[in-house]
Amino acid sequence: MRKIFKILLSLGTILIIIGVSAFILSVYLNSPSGEKGSESIIFRIDPGESLKSIASDLTDIGLIRYPWPLYLYSRLVGSETDFKVGIDNISPNLSLLNIHDLLVSGKQKLYRITIPEGWTSRQIAVLLEKEGITDSQGFLESVETSDLRKKYNIPGANLEGFLYPDTYLFQKNFPPEKVVEVMVENFFERLEEIYPAYEDIPKDNLYDKIVLASIVEREYRDPNEAPLMAGVFYNRLSNENPIPLGSCATIVYIISDIQKKPHPSIITYDDLEISSPYNTYRNTGLPPGPISNPGRIALEASFFPEDSDYLYFLLKNPESGQHEFTKTLSEHTSAYNLYIKND
Repeated sequence: MRKIFKILLSLGTILIIIGVSAFILSVYLNSPSGEKGSESIIFRIDPGESLKSIASDLTDIGLIRYPWPLYLYSRLVGSETDFKVGIDNISPNLSLLNIHDLLVSGKQKLYRITIPEGWTSRQIAVLLEKEGITDSQGFLESVETSDLRKKYNIPGANLEGFLYPDTYLFQKNFPPEKVVEVMVENFFERLEEIYPAYEDIPKDNLYDKIVLASIVEREYRDPNEAPLMAGVFYNRLSNENPIPLGSCATIVYIISDIQKKPHPSIITYDDLEISSPYNTYRNTGLPPGPISNPGRIALEASFFPEDSDYLYFLLKNPESGQHEFTKTLSEHTSAYNLYIKND
């Protein structure tokens, strides 16, 4: 009897040790893998991705310690096919069970959206609402009223030109003012990369460079020509007798964004006579504000234009997007007759 009691006591001790060890192990495995205050990590689940792959990816980027606890837990609760496709913003401070619940619920998913270079705020607003990111009207109101203009000393009436075209990750139904803030903050981060001393430029001069970049953005087709185009515009502005910039892109902006008419397929002579401060055929100097949101190529061209004596350019090859650059009006007229009139 005593022998049996000893055996039972030994088994009980072993079971207690196993139980305590299992408890300690489960607490360890379920504890957050990152240090408190660590930055969140973007995690993506692709369509058709298996539970094993998800668990392995989470381990590889350090969000969980080992893949098998998540795999076993998910199988146990029957959630192995419930992981939502998409992009999540996950804090390393979350436990394994918290991460599991987050990935299954999909509540914090981030969605990828790309803003093309040269789009206006109206075009961006339509896309954001279509993709369910934010309300278009609220976005446009934020572009007009945001305090970011004061923060960055932007002299313009709104934030047109400062909504950096890029690929972003947003939650659905994100506050419009926050969307605007993210895009403007990104703009100035990129601008600092392009021209680190931009803050030393007087605010009006800096604004002029952004306005010019917005025109170059809508004019260039071949990236190699963008600095030369910017140089042409600067030559016109600094000429002894300033020459109107003559940018068709500004006419398109008037029609599509100011008059809110359909995007024109062609520009007519009547269009060139539209009365507007944005009409760079009728007025000398820059328009009062940007006509698009320029990307890196146009911004670099505006800050680092190519020196030349050119005052004119026109598209000579629609397929390659290359232009003919000329110094005099007579040369420009000859080029027009060669590439446009006789085409």
